[in-house]
Amino acid sequence: MALQWFDLKEQGAKLERPDNGRGETFLRLTLDKEATPEQIKAASERGWIPDREEAGRVFTNFARFTRLSEVADLVSVFIEREKVAESKTDAARLRQGEIIRGFADASLSQSAGMLPKLDSVAQSLPETMPAELRDRILRRVEAAQKLVGVAPGADGRALFRNDGAQVWQALTEKFGAHDATKAMLTVMHMAESDGDRFSAAHDALLDAAESGQGLPDMSASRDAARRAAYKVDAIKGRADVLRSYDPSWTDDRFYRDFMRSVKAQYRTWDGARIDFSGVQEPAQFFGNTFRADPNLPTAWRHDLGHRISQAVQFAAMEVGVSPSELFHGQKQLFHVGLTEGNTLGYRAGLRMKINGAMHHATGIKINPFNAGVLMHEIGHGIDLGARLSATSVMHGNDMLRAMLVDTGVQEQVCEMVDRMEAAGLMDERHAAYMKMPDEIIARSFEAAMSHRADMAGDPFFQEMGGMAVLNGSVTAQPTPELADKFLTAMKSVVAASLTRQAVADIDREYDTNTSPSP
Repeated sequence: MALQWFDLKEQGAKLERPDNGRGETFLRLTLDKEATPEQIKAASERGWIPDREEAGRVFTNFARFTRLSEVADLVSVFIEREKVAESKTDAARLRQGEIIRGFADASLSQSAGMLPKLDSVAQSLPETMPAELRDRILRRVEAAQKLVGVAPGADGRALFRNDGAQVWQALTEKFGAHDATKAMLTVMHMAESDGDRFSAAHDALLDAAESGQGLPDMSASRDAARRAAYKVDAIKGRADVLRSYDPSWTDDRFYRDFMRSVKAQYRTWDGARIDFSGVQEPAQFFGNTFRADPNLPTAWRHDLGHRISQAVQFAAMEVGVSPSELFHGQKQLFHVGLTEGNTLGYRAGLRMKINGAMHHATGIKINPFNAGVLMHEIGHGIDLGARLSATSVMHGNDMLRAMLVDTGVQEQVCEMVDRMEAAGLMDERHAAYMKMPDEIIARSFEAAMSHRADMAGDPFFQEMGGMAVLNGSVTAQPTPELADKFLTAMKSVVAASLTRQAVADIDREYDTNTSPSP
């Protein structure tokens, strides 16, 4: 069957599906005439983002879809749905040179997994291949499957049975945080570079977590052991500097940082305990938008959507606002996908003018192969959303002062950073980054959420979406006492900001209603 798309030339529009050069596709709609303010408002609720330069005529949308009828629904905020549906035609007949990327045979896209099945790999190997070499290749494929994620239909058990946080806790209780962390890191690095030895070491480590009979000897895997030792020593160095700040920071609070130091699929840590596969209802995003890279397993997209929803609800409850108010009207695009280099996640935004008024489009991106960065980015979103309402530069500085200076958070965190820099644990450039007000606020918010979970007896954050949302490790962040003071100050800043916005909305409505008729 030929590929079909929409020819909207007669409707004064052009609909395309380009890509960004990194394999990510999106919808782009170009209108001959500017959209009305009512259309722009309705479009924003459907995930349409106005172009920065041509905000009233060009719109993009990162929504996922499986049927063209869903695309017609999205476009219907600009053009009557019946007319959109009637415009469907073979792609070869399109008249405006529309760019359409990213489509493939549906049967292929439905069966695609993160890695090939083990039996498929076995069948592709030459029959004349020596048995020893054949077995070695298959062991390495199985090791890679465990680290990257066993997709539906792929062979092999999941890494740490998708219960890595609990396995690590059991090992820590039996062997101490230092040795437990080093052992788990070594096994994970073996999955990357020593697939021959990985399976035996992995299973032996699980046995040790259950029996306490002793950690496996993995010294033969020299590269994996060396890399693990280096990372554990770095964590120990930070712990030696920071543990004196608060007696509640036990070794495990520092060493859990290892979960972010190796790229493993997020379900490695708690997928066995947090499972949304039986939840049929779509996740709620409270006016925000969610999308995930199309090459990620469907089950992951569903699961992460619900985890993000839980995180937003938990954060809103702790800040004392409704989930729809959390970002002060600055709608977020939550994007799950791969990030470049060592980036764990990030928040980005831009300002644009629509009908003479400035608007803000912001996005939060997290990587499913990195644990616990979402709550940090949510902290950025709450802070910047509130401070965008400042009436002047001085007013914005007052907000920062309330959260950072009056609470003592900035002084304490900067002292921690100075001590770690002096100990050779970070360079001058990284230290300067860690002292930035925005970063201190985001880490303080992380610390406050972690402390709240600890107080509720939830050390691995199941109530807020699990280890994909928050890691809980101690870095350069305020102590629990100061983190609580910070959260109280943030609540006040957000509440005052929302009140100011409500008053402005009332004044604007009053001015409109009382304006003399022309």
